[in-house]
Amino acid sequence: MVNLFQLLILISALIGNLLLGLTTYLKNPKSITNKIFFTFTFILSAYLLINYFSLNSTNPQLVLFLIRLVMGIALLINVSFFLFISVFPQNKITMNKFMFWAFIIITVLLLIPVIFSPFIFQTVIMKNGNIETLPGVGMPVFLLHTLLFLGAGFVNLIRKYRKSVGIQKIQLRLLLLGTIFMFLAIIILNFVLVVVFNISSFVNLLPIYTLIFIGFISYAIIRHKFLDISLIIARAVSYTLLSFILIILYTVFTYSVSYLFRQEKISMDRILFSSMVAIILVYTYPTLKRLLEKNSDKIFYKGHYDSQTILTDLTKIMASTLDLDKLLRKLNNTIIKNLRVVDSYFVLKNKDNKIIIHGIEYQNIDLETVSQHKTVLVREETKIRKIVDLMNQLQFSAIVPLYTEKSGFLGFFGIGNKQSGEIINNQDIKFLEIFGKEVSIALENAKAYKEIKQFSKTLQIKVEEATQKLQEANGKLKELDKRKDEFLNVSAHEMRAPLTAVKGYLSMLSEDKAMQKHKQLQAFLDGALEGAEREIRLVNNMLNLSRIEEGRLVYQMGLVKLSQVAQFTYDEFKAEAEAKRLTFRLNINKEIKDKVYVDQDRIHEITTNLVSNAIKYTDEGSVIINVTNPDKDNVEFEVVDTGFGMNKDEQQKLFTKFYRAESSAGKKMGTGLGLYITRLLIEKFGGKISFESERGKGSTFSFILPLRRK
Repeated sequence: MVNLFQLLILISALIGNLLLGLTTYLKNPKSITNKIFFTFTFILSAYLLINYFSLNSTNPQLVLFLIRLVMGIALLINVSFFLFISVFPQNKITMNKFMFWAFIIITVLLLIPVIFSPFIFQTVIMKNGNIETLPGVGMPVFLLHTLLFLGAGFVNLIRKYRKSVGIQKIQLRLLLLGTIFMFLAIIILNFVLVVVFNISSFVNLLPIYTLIFIGFISYAIIRHKFLDISLIIARAVSYTLLSFILIILYTVFTYSVSYLFRQEKISMDRILFSSMVAIILVYTYPTLKRLLEKNSDKIFYKGHYDSQTILTDLTKIMASTLDLDKLLRKLNNTIIKNLRVVDSYFVLKNKDNKIIIHGIEYQNIDLETVSQHKTVLVREETKIRKIVDLMNQLQFSAIVPLYTEKSGFLGFFGIGNKQSGEIINNQDIKFLEIFGKEVSIALENAKAYKEIKQFSKTLQIKVEEATQKLQEANGKLKELDKRKDEFLNVSAHEMRAPLTAVKGYLSMLSEDKAMQKHKQLQAFLDGALEGAEREIRLVNNMLNLSRIEEGRLVYQMGLVKLSQVAQFTYDEFKAEAEAKRLTFRLNINKEIKDKVYVDQDRIHEITTNLVSNAIKYTDEGSVIINVTNPDKDNVEFEVVDTGFGMNKDEQQKLFTKFYRAESSAGKKMGTGLGLYITRLLIEKFGGKISFESERGKGSTFSFILPLRRK
């Protein structure tokens, strides 16, 4: 009779082994490690199944064949275990290819005599329901094969365990404990007791030994990312439990129906009861599914989160925040909340290569070692002692180096331990890799913004300081200018009387008949008289300028016809122009509208100044005066000459105080005040003065005044 307990244990072991192997293979079908682990668990499952049939068969010949088959499968277990240990965790075959294929061929050649000949077991004897075996001559060969492959596998596993660090060491420790317990139990209880002492009582417990192995591997998967299939295992467990619960419920309901309705005919009551059972199962399925998934996640995957959602939230923060301190604070809060870590920090270099953590400057942080890496560094996985020491110093479980192409190494981002006590898994690493690239660019922009902001503040301070200095200097210049004007004003007043007297005496001498007879003396007197008049004009200009700038000049405003002023000016300078053999012409439109509201003396002074300059700086050609209406609201006075003209540098200085242009002979003429006073007077009368000039081609000076209708 079939033992129900043994059957349940067998089914559990088969499901556990096949589930581990299949999910590992599907996780990464190209991985050599995953392929060999799947092969190992599949062979182990076949070993359990064939062993079960050998124990529950009553046919001696069939039992003998099945036992030989079990021993053949044991050879495959030896080899697959050795190969798995050889490739894990490097995920590549490190042994010589010749040796690899030699092991495979030797094992395959041994399978034929082991399974189909008395090489290992000659016969079996059935005594009182117990099986006794008679070993064959090949048993030492089998033992040697087992000793070599299992021994080499364990030696290799122990060697890798001793050299490993961090999470890898924990994984190898659990794998070592699980395999040692399983293989020792199998060798002692299923081989030594059976072959040496003919005791087969413990053979039925074989699935339990493999279940313990499955337990160690499952714990390594759940807690320490072994083969990285924890999410798949969690879902598989939840669906397996769900299936068992539904099967049990349906079985209970079926037995209940059979017990309550012991009729051959199907009654209406039975149909209604079955329908109710079906409805209950349909409506309870989703609830049970959610409940089991929730609880399996708590056990297997309690650190799970939606990476894409968190990255979206972080991207929004990075896109909307330029202030570096605010950005770091918001990013840290989001990471701590969603990754459920104790704390997180940004360890950054500033422009002076000083280390800043949360706004605090540190001196003893080893950034140089971190700057040599560009991938996520996990405390349990890294073999670099300096990195491990740094993580322990800052209480980090993972570090993300931060780089950009433009700025290079910026620093790093570190997260503390998880609140759940779990270690960093592959989902965390992938998330941190993506986040590290995005946040590096955001930090570069934020640091640039901070530097620009700081530079703006510094610049603002410097501008304010410079402005203050300029204001102080300007105040001093104004004071000096005021004193200069006062000096010139006083000097002009003091010089005006003697200059007038000198002019008077020179005029008297010039008009004396006796002096007129001496041409040379007369020439000297004319020159002296002209110089006296020039100095008097300078004094008058200085006095007028002082009055204009101080607002003390009195204007006799009234309606004046600009055409008449132009005519007076033309008549005044006609003789001088003809003396220089210049073409001198006045153009006035007959229908000109030219009434302006000005001081007649001052407007005459303006026109006189412009025409005088034109004749003065023109050696040949023409001087033309035009009076026109450029539009219905204004009148324009224009003087066009073909004189020496001005270059751009001279044009920029024109209309400034005391500036004098050079004549064709290279001599600077005039007082340098005429055009400056002219501009001030034109602006006082509400007009605008302008000019055009080109070196060697002459100049055009003009001013526009608004018309007065009444």
